[in-house]
Amino acid sequence: MTQEALAEAATVDLRFLQKVETGSANLSITILVRLADALHLKPGLLLRSARLPPPRRGRPPSRRPAR
Repeated sequence: MTQEALAEAATVDLRFLQKVETGSANLSITILVRLADALHLKPGLLLRSARLPPPRRGRPPSRRPAR
């Protein structure tokens, strides 16, 4: 789902949604519930800590051109 589609489904301004995503704006419980409803999720799932893979140290491998 694109940001535009999510903003429209949740009846939220796109610029506000982008600010929330970057941490430039805070959202209310009402907006959180709207976003969860638009995503067909329980609001609590949006508040969980993300599960990220452990960081890999060093430089990423260089990409070689395909032959």
